Amino acid sequence: MINCIMGTIPDRISILELSINSIIKQVDRLYISLNDWNKNEIPIFIRNNKKIKYTICNNSGINVCERWLFCKNFKSFDLIFCIDDDILYPPDYVEKMTSKLAVYNNKAFITVHGYSYIDFPINDFIKDKKDFCHFKSEVKISKKVSVPGVGTMLSPASLIDIDKISFIPYNNDLCMSKYARDMNIPIICIEREANWLSPISQNIGNKVFKLKEKNRDKQTKIINEVLWNGQ
Repeated sequence: MINCIMGTIPDRISILELSINSIIKQVDRLYISLNDWNKNEIPIFIRNNKKIKYTICNNSGINVCERWLFCKNFKSFDLIFCIDDDILYPPDYVEKMTSKLAVYNNKAFITVHGYSYIDFPINDFIKDKKDFCHFKSEVKISKKVSVPGVGTMLSPASLIDIDKISFIPYNNDLCMSKYARDMNIPIICIEREANWLSPISQNIGNKVFKLKEKNRDKQTKIINEVLWNGQ
């Protein structure tokens, strides 16, 4: 079964349907973690879609990491597409990602967005990114990275052990980077043309990233503690 997991916040309601519509026909189930939503806020396009399962959560410490908890119910042979609520996915997204996973014998995380940290300790969690591949950009040759953009990531369910994932507040990418390193799972950022995926224009900006950027020193310290001291 092809499962899709997503986390979203009420601020994204104006763009959420666009993102969902771009992927829903390509998957068997879409599981949505509604972070800090009230029951009466849930839109009809979520409530009335038989493919969509959702849960309301208010665990601000885990935040967008909450979506991974759906994986407890998946079978080992299932596929897991982790998506974001502010990206448009192309009609061939599932097909192409799945074919790339097969190249690595279903033993890798496949992503469209990713980067690496090479020299530790890092001094700045933004400036010290290496081999940065934004999901909008062209990548001519697939490359191995150390940090995936999980909103563009595919994993076989057989590679996910929820009990071994260290959830890091507001840093879903980092927690999966640490998990992949600990479990010796390669992270592959695939080749593709520019604008294969595209961001959905919005006025609210990336709330989570802005929060991390505001606490730049703190985020840099967390990365050093998790990816460097944790080795």
